[in-house]
Amino acid sequence: MIYYLKVLNLGSLQTQRLSLYICVLCRSGNVTLRTDAFAQLSDVGTLELRGSGSTDSQSTSSSSTSSVTSLDIDVGAFRRLFAVRHLRIANFRLPTLRRHAFAGLARVGNLTIADCSVSGIEHEAFGEAAAQVGAIDLLDLEVGNRLHCDCGTTSGVRRELAQRFSDYRAVCRLESEATGRVSYVDIRQVDDSSVCSTAAASRRSVLLASTSLLLTIVTAIALLELVVH
Repeated sequence: MIYYLKVLNLGSLQTQRLSLYICVLCRSGNVTLRTDAFAQLSDVGTLELRGSGSTDSQSTSSSSTSSVTSLDIDVGAFRRLFAVRHLRIANFRLPTLRRHAFAGLARVGNLTIADCSVSGIEHEAFGEAAAQVGAIDLLDLEVGNRLHCDCGTTSGVRRELAQRFSDYRAVCRLESEATGRVSYVDIRQVDDSSVCSTAAASRRSVLLASTSLLLTIVTAIALLELVVH
């Protein structure tokens, strides 16, 4: 089945066939997934939402950005969508996965978000932890998305993903404060990356230099007081 929609609501479509493949092609400039857009839809082999064009996380040209369909997801859009073997969202402009955007999903084998230039994940984007544990087996953000991560501050996002998913794949974009060098690292290896190691070493060097300067100043003041007295 193929649908061409701007404001998506498939709540009236019901199926009991796990082999069913549903593809929604969104060719307009902006697409909105309304609350309960997929209510009562269940037992689907693959549900694919596909935008027009293809994003390039390295490209900054206005022409390449304007040709990509923008996707807005209302809170609860995926509520009561369950028993989907593979949910795939591709070729949209979706820079941030907002809070509760994917809340309510249940019994999803694989959630793939590809070529959407995702750079941030808000807290509880997939719903509250207690309600969502085990709802989705695999979250795959590896292709066409680059999360903006900072050394030492990404552990919260990583912990939240680990609590919700049996497995997850995501790539972080790391920029060294010391050298400006950009690296792309598996989110699970951010704290062990060479960029973070270099940044930590640089901070230690600055701290040691500052401490040494402070001790030198204190010593000089002490000697001056001895000379005066």
